[in-house]
Amino acid sequence: MSALALLDGTVDAPSPTRDEADARSHAAGGLARWQRSRIEGFVAANLHQQIAIKDLAALVRLSPSYLCKVFKVTFGMSPHSYIMMKRVSRAKSAMVSTRAALSDIALSCGFSDQAHLCRVFRQAVGEAPHRWRQANQTDLGQ
Repeated sequence: MSALALLDGTVDAPSPTRDEADARSHAAGGLARWQRSRIEGFVAANLHQQIAIKDLAALVRLSPSYLCKVFKVTFGMSPHSYIMMKRVSRAKSAMVSTRAALSDIALSCGFSDQAHLCRVFRQAVGEAPHRWRQANQTDLGQ
C-alpha cells in the first residue's frame, strides 16, 4: 500500500487497537489507562451531582492544572466538556426510555435546572430537548 494511496483516501489506514491508542496517548503526554478508567467510572457514577476538577485530579493523583492538560490530550476535550457530553448522553437515554419530565431528567443528570439542560442540549445536539424527544422517543405503552 502506498503512502500516496493513504493520503488521497483511496485506501483506509488500519485503525489502531485500543492498546496502541492507549500507548500513543500516554506517550504523547496523556493519561495512563488506569487513570482514564478511573475518571470514566467516577464521572459515570457521579453525573447526578457536581463534579469538581480537583476531585478528578485527586482521584488520579495529579494537580488540577496538569489534569486539564493531559485530559485534553487523552479525551480530545476539556474535563468540563466531557462531563457535559456524558450528561447530554444520559439525558438522551432517559428521554427515549422514560416519560419523566425534562425538569426531572435535568436534575437526575446533574444539570442545575431544565433551562441549563435545554441550553447545553441545544448546543450539543442542535435542537431543543423536547423536539429531539418527540422525534426519537418510541411508544412507551401510551
